[in-house]
Amino acid sequence: MDYLQIAKEALLEMLPVPRAPITPSPADLPEDWHLLWEERAAIREYDGGLPRERAEAAALAEVWQQMKRAHIRSYPPGGVQSGAE
Repeated sequence: MDYLQIAKEALLEMLPVPRAPITPSPADLPEDWHLLWEERAAIREYDGGLPRERAEAAALAEVWQQMKRAHIRSYPPGGVQSGAE
């Protein structure tokens, strides 16, 4: 039993530490994409009648999907990297 305990501890130390999922925010967007997010959120809020928080969240999801299709990734604090994911 002692050997199993030692092996368990050694194996647990070798496992990668799980990372928290990345939650994008408007601050992570490059400037031109941030402007698009603001525009899309305003349209959803004023024309669509959504509450501001829901409008901003929906616009952020849309913009991140567009960035993904364009193979653009943004890394905090606001840096941009282009390329396939």
